[in-house]
Amino acid sequence: MRAGIAAPLLLLAFSFCCCHSQSLLQRKASITRSKGKTARFRCVIDTNDFETLEVHWYRKAVSGGIQRILYISVKSEPVRDSGFDDKFFAENLLKEKASLLDIRDIAESDAGVYYCAHWKRPSNT
Repeated sequence: MRAGIAAPLLLLAFSFCCCHSQSLLQRKASITRSKGKTARFRCVIDTNDFETLEVHWYRKAVSGGIQRILYISVKSEPVRDSGFDDKFFAENLLKEKASLLDIRDIAESDAGVYYCAHWKRPSNT
């Protein structure tokens, strides 16, 4: 590789749903970005109770196991797991019934397979 040319990184997206009668859709199966750029994943959840869900985002690194990056509810800020800083940002879009994951300032260590999943948020009763 010549100096000054950034090698693109391949990021793959998959979805997992643990709940019945609901489905998840991630439209782009792969995203390729150069180092330093931002990647955005979109996870659409086909449900009538989106506002009651927590959406969890995971990464399966090229060498390593699956790690949860963060989770987020509709009206809250993302809660990041240990080892993941604010370069990983998520938001839930209530009207679109979608969750977005942004990975800013992409580095080689970000290459991997990214998953979204959802669970019904525990009630406070």
